[in-house]
Amino acid sequence: MPSEENVEPPGSPSAPQPSPAIPDHELLRLIGRGAYGEVWLARNAIGTLRAVKIVHRQSFGRAEHFEREFNGLLKFEPVSRSHGGLVHVLQIGRRDDAGYFFYVMELADAAKPRGENGGLRMEDSNNGQPLLGQPPSSILDPQNYTPCTLRSELQPRGSLPTTECVALGLKLAAALEHLHANGLVHRDIKPSNIIFVNGEPKLADIGLVTAIDEAQSLVGTAGYIPPEGPGTPQADLYSLGKVLYEIAFGKDRQEFPQLPPDLQSHPDYAALLEINEVILKACETDPHQRYQSAEAISDDLKLLSVGKSVKQKRTQQQLLAVAKKVLFAAVVFGVVAIGVNFFLRHSPATRPSTTNAKARAFYNRAVQDLKSKAPDGGQRAYANLAEAVKADPRFLDAYYLMFETGFHGNVVPGGNDRIAMKLAELDPDSAQFHTVNSLIKFDEWSFDDAISEAKRAIKINPNLMRTHGLYGWYLELARGDAEAARQEYKKAEQIGPPDTIIQTIMAGSYCMERKFDLAIKQLSKAIQQDPNAIEPHEFLSEVYEADKQYDKAIDDHEAWKLLSGEDPEYTRTWHKNMRSILHEKGPRGWWQAQLDGQTNNLIFEPYWVAGINARLGKTNEVFSFLNLAYTNHNYNMINLLEDDHWDGYRNDPRFKELLDKMGFHLIPGVVR
Repeated sequence: MPSEENVEPPGSPSAPQPSPAIPDHELLRLIGRGAYGEVWLARNAIGTLRAVKIVHRQSFGRAEHFEREFNGLLKFEPVSRSHGGLVHVLQIGRRDDAGYFFYVMELADAAKPRGENGGLRMEDSNNGQPLLGQPPSSILDPQNYTPCTLRSELQPRGSLPTTECVALGLKLAAALEHLHANGLVHRDIKPSNIIFVNGEPKLADIGLVTAIDEAQSLVGTAGYIPPEGPGTPQADLYSLGKVLYEIAFGKDRQEFPQLPPDLQSHPDYAALLEINEVILKACETDPHQRYQSAEAISDDLKLLSVGKSVKQKRTQQQLLAVAKKVLFAAVVFGVVAIGVNFFLRHSPATRPSTTNAKARAFYNRAVQDLKSKAPDGGQRAYANLAEAVKADPRFLDAYYLMFETGFHGNVVPGGNDRIAMKLAELDPDSAQFHTVNSLIKFDEWSFDDAISEAKRAIKINPNLMRTHGLYGWYLELARGDAEAARQEYKKAEQIGPPDTIIQTIMAGSYCMERKFDLAIKQLSKAIQQDPNAIEPHEFLSEVYEADKQYDKAIDDHEAWKLLSGEDPEYTRTWHKNMRSILHEKGPRGWWQAQLDGQTNNLIFEPYWVAGINARLGKTNEVFSFLNLAYTNHNYNMINLLEDDHWDGYRNDPRFKELLDKMGFHLIPGVVR
């Protein structure tokens, strides 16, 4: 099957003479070679630069394959000029005596030279303004021309911001929707086959385009072809999903579905998890589980483009579907009860444990991985649990333990939503399902629902350690009830096993009461339990700041960064500089230096910037950035009740309005 097309480097010599004869065009230089043909830079009779592809009969083993590509071109040619997302075919010709056919296309923009910062030159999804580009009309030296493709854009950048990924995905999905509506499939979607013309992305290299009912041969590029093979609209969508995977995460398509190990520290973490939901569905191995049309994938990308959640939409849809199935079964078998969750409470088809020896063995290995406290313990545990559920697909406890790996540094593929859907399918009235669903609700800022779900889980099974920890956390952050939260943390501690996260968040209840000495003592206990844990060092640095022990705050901030894998030399130099500023300019100068040093990151951490401005007494900036954090659904907004930054603003009507908008219903007398 064809591999990635080879692009001729600038200045490379043309193919051996004589060059093919193309009416009204002068062939200037060979700029690319593919499996079945070559692409030339050409100038037409009026001086316009074009791309000309020449397809040779001798490149095909059989004459009918040569004819099939030519016939596909004839069908694509009128369609190409009816949509902006398809490369326009301007002229077709054939020389049977010379053994080739050709077609003339619009020319791609010129790629930026290596070493120059790249950037997609398409309309920005936020303001609709075109970004800068190098259109063909600006090419002064054809000998140095290289076409601008998505592959050439990725090479200097690695990955693209999520806003660009979504915008690009929408444009390509629209092009595919038009192509499929006209009865054609592309069969070779990949970054090198996506060009930019006047800044707009277009599907190019249309040599494999054919009618849907004629697409039977195995063609395309390895890694972009779905398991069932190419030739269907769903196969094109699979390829598009792999393209989105590469541009969003900067990884090779053969690494799918792996996510970067440092994903949780990425400023676009939440947005990347959302786009990963689209990618996972587009790249489902079962075509029936995949998007069924380009319009369907566009609908999800449109949700992301306006800041809405695909994960939330999908969870609601699938939980509703599960509920309907359970309700239907109840009616059929004459079960009388109120609420569908009752019906599977004691279902014999669902087993929290397992009788499968292989599944149990993998589960036990996962438990040991989590107890090991190794840096990759969460990832290893998840891999073992994946094998456990393969051996026993109804092993509920194994799915729940997958959720637990997220508290041990693992990024769960598909997030908690995917685990919740599986738990709901197995037993929608299990404590495990309600525990996972409570955290989903909390992350959606549906705090009342989160608390209700946690309480329900505890009522069903009061012996799940994580449930008590989460319930306490919700009471603390959304209700300001430090004492009730601490009681839940202690229950979790009694149930066990020993858990650094529980020990860490327990410190928050003391911070809520401004008992910083007890919070420091509690975090020191967490660090003693696991010296390599990142979270307690991060939290301890914040508590030291609140307690005005700034030197110690810098020390633990440095420890946190080093444990997180930051560059040691840079980290130590930066913190040394911060100590010098603190000693020379005092706390205010120290805060100002931090604010000045983060100017380029303001858009990503508005909550953090608001807090620094609060330290500096800049009230207008405080509320400007807090409102931005709320609009962006910045995760740290859950700390509004706890963080001491805001103590001077709690009586301000603007702050009270923010609390109301967040949905925090305070318990009187418990918040300072």
